[in-house]
Amino acid sequence: MKTNHEFITRGEEVFLLTEDTKTISLPQAVGNVAMSVYANLEDLTRETDADEMKRLEKKILLQSKVLNALSNACEATKHIK
Repeated sequence: MKTNHEFITRGEEVFLLTEDTKTISLPQAVGNVAMSVYANLEDLTRETDADEMKRLEKKILLQSKVLNALSNACEATKHIK
């Protein structure tokens, strides 16, 4: 299921509109995704079931791509003035 996300600017700050219509700053979004990746990596190191390990690996890969995109967006906003 595809969800739409929107970037909102308020002055010099950029926010991400979340699915539940809350806004969070880009640095906060980066932190949230980074902590989720870390938690999933911890789960992966303790997992013994091969199917669950594959699921976690796919989830970590996807989250890493999202983290990279959000990090790039966050960095780009630092240079816009």
